[in-house]
Amino acid sequence: LFSFEQVAPHIQKLYVYDILKKHQIEFDQCLLVDWDTFPMPDAKNIFEYTSGNFSICLDYGWATSIIKSIDFMSQFFDHKNVTWDNYFNSGFFVFNKDHEHIFSECIDVCLKHKDTQKQYPELFHGDQTVLNYVVHKETSTTILPRSFMVHDYFLDIFLRNYTDHNGIYVDSQSYMTSINFVHMTRDNNFRNGLVDLMADRF
Repeated sequence: LFSFEQVAPHIQKLYVYDILKKHQIEFDQCLLVDWDTFPMPDAKNIFEYTSGNFSICLDYGWATSIIKSIDFMSQFFDHKNVTWDNYFNSGFFVFNKDHEHIFSECIDVCLKHKDTQKQYPELFHGDQTVLNYVVHKETSTTILPRSFMVHDYFLDIFLRNYTDHNGIYVDSQSYMTSINFVHMTRDNNFRNGLVDLMADRF
């Protein structure tokens, strides 16, 4: 849509309605995921879990970073509806036709404060904290099961068979089939290796 110098890639995804309209794509619900999100072969139909709402997965990342971003971004909004308890990851969510105004407002905020974003990128936190503030102001949400976004740093327990400290044998295959999507957060070498491993296993 734009050069990266004009609009950062993670902000460009907020133009998803423009993309859908341009290509004349009709939809009832749409799942938007980041490029580093990996669907498992037996992933459940996520649209059966949304109850027709804007549907989210809570962010299980670093609490300190999340809380700092929430506090910093509060200066741009007139409500305090975003907390660590309801903060979601913007790399995985479901929306429908009623939510177009949410993306428009997010774009306005991001473009209005793009200089602040460049100066304090870790506190601005890309599109994520802005989206949290707008969504929690504008609409009700459905929190999706944890299995729809398992961060890769939880995967150690899923990638090998072992006996835990209680003497219980852990079968990695049975655990892997309980995961719907994996959200990768580390460097590209790790991500590529993990994709190869999953493709080989499944």
